[in-house]
Amino acid sequence: MLIVVSEPGEQRYEADFRKQGEAWRQTAEKGSFAATVIGMEPEGEGGDRAALEKSLAATPKDGGDLWLVWIGHGSYDGRTANFNLRGRDIS
Repeated sequence: MLIVVSEPGEQRYEADFRKQGEAWRQTAEKGSFAATVIGMEPEGEGGDRAALEKSLAATPKDGGDLWLVWIGHGSYDGRTANFNLRGRDIS
């Protein structure tokens, strides 16, 4: 399971996003799922996008399903949808 918490955009959303991310992390732990959380720890080199790409590359391609949990917000300009991360967004 990959749990990705977006950049809050506005301070008022940060606590809620973190609370939801922690709830998913605890749920994964209770269900004995391996979980990686991106966006709640100090930002690493390359930002959260690099952490996400690294985690996806390291995920086994055979076996069970991969759960991607997206918590946060993004933007859409009529052509491209973006999920807001610390550093470069993903689209």
